[in-house]
Amino acid sequence: MALPAMKPHCLAVLTKMSFTSNGRDALYETGTDLVFCHQLLSSNVQLLADAAMGVANMTKLLPAAVRMSDTNIIEALCAIIADDVTVWFYIRMNSLRALAELCRIIPKAAYSAIEPKTFSSLRNINKK
Repeated sequence: MALPAMKPHCLAVLTKMSFTSNGRDALYETGTDLVFCHQLLSSNVQLLADAAMGVANMTKLLPAAVRMSDTNIIEALCAIIADDVTVWFYIRMNSLRALAELCRIIPKAAYSAIEPKTFSSLRNINKK
């Protein structure tokens, strides 16, 4: 699925919608919740913090959390958390929150996070 280039303001609006129950329902029903997943996989650093926060907020809606965990979002979140170049406060902390919420709710996500490749990238954070 080809997505148009996202502007930071557009994703910020979608992230703000994900804070409320009605907003999460609207994002899920239109399939827009997957935009957060696609933006985490993109190379646009300006959008990573909002995308990670959107994923964390959308986990409050179980069907959206299940749909997001069916993508390769766990590996993307682990890669962002383990990346030394990425700033901690916004991007990495939001990614850590999203990963924790997905693993708390979806057992399949927790199993993905402890696979050898993903878990070793998370374990190496403390060694640096």
